[in-house]
Amino acid sequence: MRALWFSPVEPGPVRRKANMPPALEGSWVDNLLMAIAGKSNMTIAVASAGEYPYESLEVDGVTYFHLPRETLPAGRVRRVTRNWARCVKPSELLAPAQELVSRVKPDVAHVFGTENPFGLLASRTSVPCLVSLQGLTMACADAYFRGVAPSELVRLALSREFLRGASEIHGYLRMRLLARQELEVLRTATHFAGRTDWDRSIVSAFNPNAHYHHLDEILRPLFYTKKWEGRAGPPVVFSTSSPMLFKGTEVLLKALSILSQTGIRLRLRVAGVPDEGQVSRFYRRVACREGVEGQVTWLGRVDAERLADELCTCSLFVHPSHVDNSPNSLAEAMLLGVPCIASNAGGIPSLLRHGKHGLLFPDGDAAALAGSIRSMVHEPAVAAELGAAARKRALARHDPETVANGLLDIYSAVLT
Repeated sequence: MRALWFSPVEPGPVRRKANMPPALEGSWVDNLLMAIAGKSNMTIAVASAGEYPYESLEVDGVTYFHLPRETLPAGRVRRVTRNWARCVKPSELLAPAQELVSRVKPDVAHVFGTENPFGLLASRTSVPCLVSLQGLTMACADAYFRGVAPSELVRLALSREFLRGASEIHGYLRMRLLARQELEVLRTATHFAGRTDWDRSIVSAFNPNAHYHHLDEILRPLFYTKKWEGRAGPPVVFSTSSPMLFKGTEVLLKALSILSQTGIRLRLRVAGVPDEGQVSRFYRRVACREGVEGQVTWLGRVDAERLADELCTCSLFVHPSHVDNSPNSLAEAMLLGVPCIASNAGGIPSLLRHGKHGLLFPDGDAAALAGSIRSMVHEPAVAAELGAAARKRALARHDPETVANGLLDIYSAVLT
């Protein structure tokens, strides 16, 4: 069987071969590729679009193709013009993707994510197509500014980034553009692979005749080999965020303030927020207003090894996102056995059952989150039991062999 994958980022082997900087995202494609590439009667080719062009190459029996993408124009005025145009101009990647399908002639095309145009191949080629659901941009767009006060929106509009077409407002507009494209993918594709009750319900809402296949993810290898053993000393809360505002870190900062007012002064370490930019400044202003800036350490972007070390040395992990399907950061924390608290949003309840594998709190409710943190800190034995149950669940859910065999079964179903 020949499968042609369409990846939203350049895979790891390509980045290493072409001397590109390592990627901090998109590892689910690499992990699945490692598990399935050696399967008998299976030939994989991977296409990706990125800012670093390369000639087609073969690594360990897998062929990689580069899809041309608009390059960054020279000159400040041209770059600003391009930034503004990207808010209203759809991607031009579909045509080269169609040409590649015609040239490679795979038995099945597998598209990772609905936030790129490749899912439209399902209605524009005769090759059977499987679309893997990742984050759903229409839901992310709806939650983009949740938790952001009107005064903060005014700050975003009056910033230098706004004039350059590189503000969070432009990020929102681009996500709205992607959401319209995503809606067409959801309505026209026939086969989807997902892993939560939430993404299944969204497919059913927009395309009740579609075939939905359950497929879990394979996580980064490092997280299968380490294990949380508990923490001695003062409690430390660890969380991850991103360069996008809907990750809910402001809710965690407010919860930290509530706990401080009742005599519980905790340390918080946050990874994933860039050192510079609008998101970083916004969270630091919230921390200052809430009086907790001295309790927070901002770690910036971290690699897998640093992330695993932070998780293994914290007291508990908090994922306060306003929307998510199956966040890898939460899944990796569960795999390590870290006691977890997460917002009851999107597909998160399919990963973590409240009171069984951790605690869930209502999205955006800082007081409820503060109460959950308090109970975890005051009852470390119960927290450890929840972490152990989460690890057992995650080891079964993310077993590489099970996931790889499941994908082969899905390919067979798609072809028949």
